[in-house]
Formats: sequence, C-alpha cells, structure tokens
Amino acid sequence: MDVSTPPIPTTIIDALNRGDIANSLELFEQFLSAQPGAHQARMALVNLYLQTQKFDRTLPHLRLLARDHPDPQVFFTLAIVSESFGFIEEARVQLERALKLDPANISFLDAAVRIANKATPGSATSIIESACKHIKERPELFQFLASSTSSLEQHIHQSIYRNNERILFIGIGHSAGSYITAELARRLGMHMWLEPIALGQAHHAYLNEASLEKFLKLGGVNHSHMFPGEMNREMLLISGLKKLVINVRDPRQIALSNTHWMLELKKRHSEQGISRYEPASLKGYLPENFYSLSFEAQVDWMIEIEIPILVNWMQGWYDFCQAARGRIETRMLRFEDFKTDEPGYFIDILNFYGIRHSEWQGAPLICTPKADGRPGAHAFRKGKIDEWSHEMTTRQQERCNQLISDEFLSQFGYTR
Repeated sequence: MDVSTPPIPTTIIDALNRGDIANSLELFEQFLSAQPGAHQARMALVNLYLQTQKFDRTLPHLRLLARDHPDPQVFFTLAIVSESFGFIEEARVQLERALKLDPANISFLDAAVRIANKATPGSATSIIESACKHIKERPELFQFLASSTSSLEQHIHQSIYRNNERILFIGIGHSAGSYITAELARRLGMHMWLEPIALGQAHHAYLNEASLEKFLKLGGVNHSHMFPGEMNREMLLISGLKKLVINVRDPRQIALSNTHWMLELKKRHSEQGISRYEPASLKGYLPENFYSLSFEAQVDWMIEIEIPILVNWMQGWYDFCQAARGRIETRMLRFEDFKTDEPGYFIDILNFYGIRHSEWQGAPLICTPKADGRPGAHAFRKGKIDEWSHEMTTRQQERCNQLISDEFLSQFGYTR
C-alpha cells in the first residue's frame, strides 16, 4: 500500500486494542468518509469485516480498492466475495484482472477456472491455454492443469499419490507449519495443497466452501491459519471432515518472533529490492513509524496487538475441540513438542490418522535457519521455544502476564 496515504488514527487503534469492534468499525467508516483515499485504512477495515464475517460490508470497500489500487490480491478477494453473493460476472472480471498481474498464481487460476465454468460450462479453455505458457517456470502448474482439464480428476489424483488421507493442519506460525505439512506430504506420498482453503489475512482467514469441498473430495495435506469464527466452525462440523489437527505455540514467543520477522522483511527489501518484502506491502498491519521505533518499543507494539489475537485464536480452537467431540476427532499439538521430539511429533500424527509407520518414507527435509540459504533448506528463523524469556524485558514479561491468564497457560501446558 502507498505509505503516503493518511495513517490510521490513534482513536481507531485504541478501540481495536480495547477489543471494541463495533466502535472500531464505526470509526473506520467515519474516517474513510472524510479520507476516501486512505487505502491503508480501507484495507484494514476490509480485514476487520472479514474477521467479523460481515461479508456484505466488504463489497463497496473492495470495489473502491480494486478501482483505485491495482493489487492482484485485492482483485482475488473481491472475486471470491462477489462469487459468494452470486455476482459471477464481477468475479470473473476481477480474476481476469488478477491473472493479468500474476498469470501463474494457482489460487487465481483455480478460482478463475471454477467461476468461468460456473458462468458458461466449458468456457475455461482460454484460461487453461494461457496458464500452459508458464509450466516451465512453475512446474507445480502441471498438476493443477491435469486436474482442471480432466473429468476424471479424482482418478488422476489417486493414481499420482499413494496416500489420499485428508490432513487439515490448522496452525499458528507459518515457517513451522510449512515444514511440518511439507514433510507429511512428501514422506507419506500425499498431495500438498498450494491453494489456500481459507481466504483472508493470517489468523483471520475464513473457509472457502468450494476449496474445502475439493480438498475433501481429493485428499492431501492442507495448511491453514484460519480463525475459529462461528462460520468456520460450523462449516467444518457439517463438511464431513473426520479428523483435524490444531498446532499451537506460546503467544509470547510468537510476538517476539514476529517482531524479528518484520525486521527481516525490511532487511530483505533493502538488500534485494524485492517488492513482496516491502514493508508497505503488509497492507496496514504495521504502524507507519514501526521501523523508526526502538526494538523494545517494537516488541511493546507486538505484545499489545498480537498477544490478544493469538490468545483468542488458541482459546477458540481449544473450545472447538471440546465442543466437537463426537462429530470431528481433533488432535491439539504444540510447536514446543515438535522442537523437543520431532520424530515423536510425527508419530503422534500418524497414530491419530491410523497411518502405518511403514508408509513414512524418505530422508527428512533440511530444517535450518533462514540465513543458511542452502538449496533445499526448509527454513525457520530460529525456531526457539523460550527466546522470549531472555529477550523480553521484565516489564514486557509482566505485561504478557496481564494479557495471558494462568488458566490459559495451564490449558496448553505453558508456565509463567
């Protein structure tokens, strides 16, 4: 987003920090009425509407963003929301715009093919022909095109992969979840889904019904950060999904790790000039002065913003696991257990799904810090489990204690 646009007012940030969602929404709307060009605030409001499942309220704002700010992810989000309301032609046009800017994006292609065929059966030929031009640069497109052009999609899928269990892995923390799910897919001979099953920002994503249906039909491993909102929970309960894995991590460590990761993004942008690492591309997540703050102040900000979100996310899935008994089998795992006993962690998942240990084949992926940079390395920043207790100040740890209850820590096996 353009950092020159008006910043989000502190009154809105204060309301968000208090958890006053209704007031935050009202303040956002008032601010945007006076400052219609505040793209950063408008995207933040869209994310808040998505989080609170007020999908109809996102449409006018997404349409303005799509008109004034050509971003393929905005076009894609508008397309999916439009489709959900039956605006098929609008969805088709927005996906066409997204593909012009990112023609090899599998998520965009998958949605474009589905919506084109919904509008006029068999009309997705030109989309598929265009995607074929990118197979050399994106080999993973081959599998997508094979499934998109065949009426025997399930048969093709089952002939390629030796295991067609449905492993939906919902977790906090991207690098660890990516490594864990990549290992499951590779070592068990399963399809690793690259297109998201849920739409939206990390930890605020909501399920896409068509993607969930396709995943349940074909099987494979799917990694998601979806939030435990009422719609997501209910859709999972009625979907026919039999088992679900939830992976959690100590919120204090995530807050610290996210601070380091934001600094790493800034460094990568400065050194490599890659637009996807540009801090402005974080779409309203960070305050504009974040990189001018001291490291201590940056951690303070992350504690205040991230920890309440993470606590709610983890508590929501914990409550879902209790409520879903008898309808979906759930297994709640911890990143800390993965770090202390990786083989035992994977055996736990195999046992949960009833998968024979003999099906676990091949050498493990190289799991190294991001700085390593070796070909084939699957990266963590550091992957530490108690870094927060050394890097956070006493004051910051006391603030964490105020935001995280003893009962919450006990539920997940964490201590002060």
